[in-house]
Amino acid sequence: MLTDGQIFHRHLDILFEGTPGQNKVRRREYQVNSTDDMSVVTSLNWNQKIKAGATIAMSVLFCLTAESESVEFNKCPRCNSANSEADSGQMKWFDAPN
Repeated sequence: MLTDGQIFHRHLDILFEGTPGQNKVRRREYQVNSTDDMSVVTSLNWNQKIKAGATIAMSVLFCLTAESESVEFNKCPRCNSANSEADSGQMKWFDAPN
């Protein structure tokens, strides 16, 4: 029997099919947060955190390697869009060009 979190993951897998983020989704290299308190939503707490009308945020996770030491931490690794609001190692990009 599938949990709601597993169903959500399968839905994401379908939505991201054929996109640059498909491999990240398939490898589960993303994080889902409740926008109420920005806590991480996992398969273990899914039913407590996600209710009808809930708003969630999804982040794609990137692993920094030795080769990426020179990466500018305020730039998107895909499109190189700069984000002046990036701080504390937390990065966000919106409306990146295709």
